[in-house]
Amino acid sequence: MGMSVTPHEGRSNCPVLACRKDLTQTCPGELQVRAAAGGGVAACKSGCLAFGTDELCCHNTYNSPATYRPSKYSDFFKSECPQAFTYAHDNPSLTHQCSASCELKVIFCH
Repeated sequence: MGMSVTPHEGRSNCPVLACRKDLTQTCPGELQVRAAAGGGVAACKSGCLAFGTDELCCHNTYNSPATYRPSKYSDFFKSECPQAFTYAHDNPSLTHQCSASCELKVIFCH
């Protein structure tokens, strides 16, 4: 199921962030969350959630654009969903464009 986060009623320049692909179809095995019933892939976790390391979670010495680098997991998400943020320092210029308050719509697509 795809989704988007879209600005709605606000005075800011918030970007639309979207991923229209069903990532359960292509999720790397180590990131897969299995459904209880039927055992199919129900979701795809981040590398941080799957492994909890400082490097994948952008913690401690990795908590800056100078020290943090994308991982094979963030690269997977970026290749599948180019408009989405895939790690903490993915695109700092976009995160600052949405400084004014605005209401956001989360839209799930199928």
